[in-house]
Amino acid sequence: MSLWLCLRFPQLPLESLSREHECPVIVIERQRVVTANDAAYIDGIRPGQSHQTASALLERQPSKTADPTQAITNTGQFIERDSQSEQSVMVQMQSWAYGITPTLEQWHNDCLQLEIGSCLQLYRSVHELLKRIQQDLSYRGYTSAIGLANNRRAAWLLSYSDPDWALDYHRPIDERLAVLPIDLITNDPKQTFGRAIDNLHKAGVRTFAELFQIPASALGRRCGKAFIDWLSSARSTSDDARKDFIPPVEFNDKLWFGFDIRNSVELHPAMERLLGGLNHYLNNIQRVCDTIDWCLLRMRGEPHIFKVHSSEAHRSTQRWLELSLLYLENLTIPEDIEGLGLHVKNLQELPTQADDLFCDRRANESLYNLVDRLRNRMGLRAVNQLALRDAHLPEDSLYASYTNPESVKKYRAYSQRPFWLMQEPQPIRQEQGLLYWNGPLELISGPERIEDNWWHQPTSRDYYIARQDDGQPLWLYQDRHTRLWYVHGILP
Repeated sequence: MSLWLCLRFPQLPLESLSREHECPVIVIERQRVVTANDAAYIDGIRPGQSHQTASALLERQPSKTADPTQAITNTGQFIERDSQSEQSVMVQMQSWAYGITPTLEQWHNDCLQLEIGSCLQLYRSVHELLKRIQQDLSYRGYTSAIGLANNRRAAWLLSYSDPDWALDYHRPIDERLAVLPIDLITNDPKQTFGRAIDNLHKAGVRTFAELFQIPASALGRRCGKAFIDWLSSARSTSDDARKDFIPPVEFNDKLWFGFDIRNSVELHPAMERLLGGLNHYLNNIQRVCDTIDWCLLRMRGEPHIFKVHSSEAHRSTQRWLELSLLYLENLTIPEDIEGLGLHVKNLQELPTQADDLFCDRRANESLYNLVDRLRNRMGLRAVNQLALRDAHLPEDSLYASYTNPESVKKYRAYSQRPFWLMQEPQPIRQEQGLLYWNGPLELISGPERIEDNWWHQPTSRDYYIARQDDGQPLWLYQDRHTRLWYVHGILP
C-alpha cells in the first residue's frame, strides 16, 4: 500500500535564521513580510504586509543588535529572507528522515514527502511513527504541519487541514479534501492555475467539495486538461512515483534546549541523542568516522566549535560519548548557549573485517580506546605513536605521529626487520674476520642491500641477521663505502 507522509515547515524562513522568542522577529522579502514569530503576531504583524506597515505596528523603542546584517527597528527585528539557509535546513532534515525511510524527496521548497507504507511493520503503527517524528522535530525546534494520504499531492493539501482529518487516511480521499479551499492549488509552485481558480471563484466554487460536483467535461472546458490531470492525481488512491534518496556523505544535526546551558552536565542527554542519530545514519550508509565537530549554539552570534578525535574510525555511540564527555571536563561552557549541533565530514568507507564467531571482542579493550581517552583528556599532541612510512633507509621509515598514521601498503613481505631501531647505530668490532658486539656474532641470514641518497650523500649498506651466543638475533649492516659494521636493531 502506497502511503505518503508530508511534512510541511510553514515557519522555515524564520526558523532557519532565528530562534528568538521574546522580541518580535519578522522575515521580509522584497519589502514584504513573509512570516514572523509569535511576539510579532501579537503586535499585529501578518504575512503580506509591507515593511513600512509592519514597522508602524511595532512599538517605538530603540534597540541594538550585534549583527550588522540584521536591522532592528523599534522593538522588532527585520531579517531578509535567506533561501540558502532554508535549503541547508531541508538538506539536514532529509538526512534525518533517511533514518525513517529510504524513499523520500523534497517537495516544493518547504516540504518533505516520506513514503511510509512500506515500513509500517517496522514501526508497528502509524501512531507510533508519528509520535517519534513529532518528538524529533520538537527537539530540533522546527514547526511542522502533517498530511497523510495515498498520494503525495493529497498529502501536501491535507497538511493545510485540521490534524484529525489530515491523519485519518482510512477515510475516502474526496471526503477529507472536501472542506479545503481551492485557493490552496495556487500554492503549488510548479503549476500556474491562477486564472482557472479565478474562473471557478466567479462561478461560486470555493471548496473542493463544490469542485468535485462539477462534471469533468465542463471542468475541462473551463480550466483545461492540465488542471484536470492535476486534480485526478490529487484524488488518486496510489502513487507509484518512487525514488530512493541518496544521502550526502556527511552528517549534520542540531537540537535546541529552549533555555541557557549553565554547565556541561546539561549537555549530556543531547549529546547522547545526537550521537545515537549519527550511529543510525552511519549504519544506514555503511560508513565510519574518526573526527566529529560539536557546535555550542547561540540564539545570536557565532557558535563555539570543538573537535573530538579518535585514533580509529568507528561509529560506536558509547565510545564517541565517552570521548566527548572527557573533552567537556576541561571545557568552560560559554554564555548564552541554547543549542547543540553535531557535524561530521569526511566519512570513510567501512573497513572489511572478519569477526570470530566465538570470540567476544568486547572483552578485550582496543588500544585505540586508551589512546583516545588520553588524548581527549590531555590534548591531541600529548600522545604519540610509532608508525612506518615508505622510505628506503630504515631510520627514515620509523617516526612518531600524534595523528592516526596510515600503514605502508607496499613493502617486502619476505624482509625481516625490527620495529625498534637504536637511536644511533652501534659499531661492531672486527678481529681476524670475526664480528664482536657483546660477544661473538654469527651471521645467519643476508645480505639485503639498501641504497639511497645518491643525489646528496650516497648510502649503500648490506643488512644481515646475526645471532649472539645467548641466541638473541640482531639486525646489523656493513657500510659498503667504509667497510665498517654496525648493529642497527634488535629482533624479537
